Amino acid sequence: MNHRIQRHETCDSTNERALCEMNDGAAQHGDVVVARRQTSGRGRRGNAWWSESPGGLYLSMIWRPAREIHAVVLTLAGGLAALDCAQDLGLTDGLLKWPNDVLVNGKKLAGILAETRGLDPSQPSYVIGIGLNVSQTDFPTTLTEERGVTSLAQEGLGASLDQAEASLIQALAQRLNQAEIDPQGLGSDFLSASNLRGAEVQVRCADQDHQGRILAFEIGTEPSLCLETGPGAITRLVAAHINGLLRI
Repeated sequence: MNHRIQRHETCDSTNERALCEMNDGAAQHGDVVVARRQTSGRGRRGNAWWSESPGGLYLSMIWRPAREIHAVVLTLAGGLAALDCAQDLGLTDGLLKWPNDVLVNGKKLAGILAETRGLDPSQPSYVIGIGLNVSQTDFPTTLTEERGVTSLAQEGLGASLDQAEASLIQALAQRLNQAEIDPQGLGSDFLSASNLRGAEVQVRCADQDHQGRILAFEIGTEPSLCLETGPGAITRLVAAHINGLLRI
């Protein structure tokens, strides 16, 4: 696939730039927007994504599949792509955290946000954005006091932003293709990459708490966690949130 790449030194948000291109009718399948800094980067649930100093890679890809894909599946594809990229650049101990963070020893390396705007199910279009910490050597105290943060450089890897960009574009396109043609395989890969297969977890779904052992992540019309909640008892939970890991 040939990717048209729109590069910015600074922009408000690569996802926002991609969504505007999509809404204006100028976007094509596989288009990519890249920035070195964002002034209004965002994460899930309206949270801000700190992206004000150099050293980070902020990348959004426009994806127009043949059929509608659930946002959760796109988020998993983005997370796997970010991990694939980091591993391609030499990382050996990364882990995915449900549903959209790449962690290294509990510290956040990358985050993913999948969005659409005015979705037409007959012509679905999505934007999948990834923020990856590449060459930062330090972070502001206001950020590190909130949570652990790391970069490829802090993990001892000397990858350049250009190397990270090329690797991430390739990895993201591959994982989004997998989301279309082999979604169940994508779910299986996610459980492996997150170390959740067989884990005992607490799950929140529809204002109810569940506890059980994860058997599978089933991706159909509605992605669902498949839990063994007792001897011979299997529960499938749609739109579930994993609150806690009890045992691996």
